[in-house]
Order: sequence, then C-alpha cells, then structure tokens
Amino acid sequence: MVQACTSQQATNRRHLYAIISDPDRTETRISIDIPDRDIAATFDANDIDTLFVFMDESGNFDFSHKGSDHFVLSAMYTTQPCRSASVMQSLKYEQMARRSTDIEFHATNNSKGTRKRVIDSIGQLEDVIKVHSLWIDKHYAHPCKHDPVELFSLFGAAMGKWVLKMFGGKHRQVILIFDSALTAKQCKAFQARIKPQLKMLKAEYQMLIHPVKADLNGQIADYFSWAKFRSLERGDTEAETALQERIDWTDFDLFRYGMKRYW
Repeated sequence: MVQACTSQQATNRRHLYAIISDPDRTETRISIDIPDRDIAATFDANDIDTLFVFMDESGNFDFSHKGSDHFVLSAMYTTQPCRSASVMQSLKYEQMARRSTDIEFHATNNSKGTRKRVIDSIGQLEDVIKVHSLWIDKHYAHPCKHDPVELFSLFGAAMGKWVLKMFGGKHRQVILIFDSALTAKQCKAFQARIKPQLKMLKAEYQMLIHPVKADLNGQIADYFSWAKFRSLERGDTEAETALQERIDWTDFDLFRYGMKRYW
C-alpha cells in the first residue's frame, strides 16, 4: 500500500513523503522537499488563478457537396476542472453499473438515452462552467480557407483572442486545450500560425493539443459543439435548448457579414 502525505516545515517548505507498507507490515518512508508554490501546483488543479479552456469542433474540412455545411468550435471554460470532470466520471461509472458499453461521451456516437444522461449531468455544472461557440456557414469561406490548417487557424486564433481578451487579465494564466483534429504535421503548422497572434495580447497562456476522447472536460465541450452543429445543420434544437436552459452559453458567427457564397 502507498500513502502520500505532506508536512509543513518552518522554512516555508513542505515535505512530500510516501509510506510504503509491505505485506509483513514493515514501512519505508521516502521524503522529498518541495516549495509551497510547487506543492500547490502539483495538487490543486482547481486553482482559481488558472482558467482552463477545453475546445472541441464539429463539422469537417470537406468543402465539396459531400461535406458539412457548417463548422463549429466550442470552448468550455472553468477554474474548477476537477469538479466538472468528477460529474462526468460519476456518470461513466453509472453507465458501467448499468452494464452499458456507452462510456466514452462523444455525442455523435452515443445512444439517445446516453445523450440525455450526459446533458442532465452537464446541467449540474451551471455554477462551474461556461461555454462560448464560434461557427460558420462554410459556403461563405473563401477558397484560401479551405485548407484544414487555414480553417482551424481561423477558429483557433479567434477563440484564443476572445478568451485572452475577456479573461487574460482576470487570471494568472489561461490554459488553451485544443482537440487533436489535425495530423501531427498540420498541428505544428497550426501552432506556428496562431501563437504569434496570441502572443501579441500579452497574456500569460499555455497552448496544448490533447485528444478530446482522453479528457472528460473535453467531452463536455464535444457535447456543446455537437448540439450547436446539429441545430445549424439539421434544424434540430432539442439538445441546444436543453443545454442553454442550464449553462451560460454564448455563440458568434464568424462570417455574419458574409455576402458571397463560394460553393
């Protein structure tokens, strides 16, 4: 058995130590001296000075008649990622207890019953999370934006600028977490494209590329993107309305002044 503990020291530092118990009940203590600021960074993800922004997209990069008509990027932002993740984790275990195999919350793939349970669970987070969505009608996208890196950079830069302008001065740092929607090569080009634009805002931030399916908070963002996309693409507003009634959710059409349809 391994037990982690901390002890305060007079030097304003703490000892992190682990007690390892063997089957014969002998114990071994391993001690590591860590400054207070590091212990906080290690154990407190719900740090109000850090804003976490989890982003996910809906739609595709196909600009032919076979592609989607719209593209959406949604950002779920919170200073309490552990609280929001714990609600989704609880639902995941409830699904297992029901003997359901629907335990990865990706709205497109989930059953109708699972979607309702996910939306009900997200509804419990009204004092924990907020959401902002950006979207376009792809027909108004100039051909120079049809490249996946160009399109994702348009959205990434716009969302990053909005978040940092709105919240950069209110938090010590902002963590921008994008879904890995692009290839590895495209991701590098995407980051190279938008980092200089975000740096101009002079706000403390970190940018990460992390697959949505690997993070419960990312899966919350997935549901908002899916709901907005479904409303735009099919006129089905049921999920969008259910989420809007419970969560502070804003949205913005990047091509609201578009006059020319290119395809």
